[in-house]
Amino acid sequence: MTVEQLPGTLVVEVGERQAWPFLTFLDTESDPEREMRLYLDTDWRITEAGEAGPGAAVDPDNPLPELVRLNNRHVEGAVQNADGSLDIAFDDNLTLRISGEPTATTAGEAWWLSPWLREPQADR
Repeated sequence: MTVEQLPGTLVVEVGERQAWPFLTFLDTESDPEREMRLYLDTDWRITEAGEAGPGAAVDPDNPLPELVRLNNRHVEGAVQNADGSLDIAFDDNLTLRISGEPTATTAGEAWWLSPWLREPQADR
């Protein structure tokens, strides 16, 4: 899965695996549909269109209530910036802005995309 494949997907799950909050994206254009996850291990914010500043602070001990705002939202665009940060624009003028910089508690990458969780099966 690559950042370029995010537009057109739908957020169908928000959760946490071990220490990492994640979003699951559904690709409804493939047949059969397939899913992938975006894991977060750095600072992030959700901003609204036209909002000045960095957006609301996220409680690092309980990030899921803020991420739930993105559930059932369609991705309109996604860009990985030169500094490694990731911006994902959603259909309701919300943008998820993920830092490319690790924090003191980052275990590996600041954020990462899983492989497709459900790959289309070849005709048998």
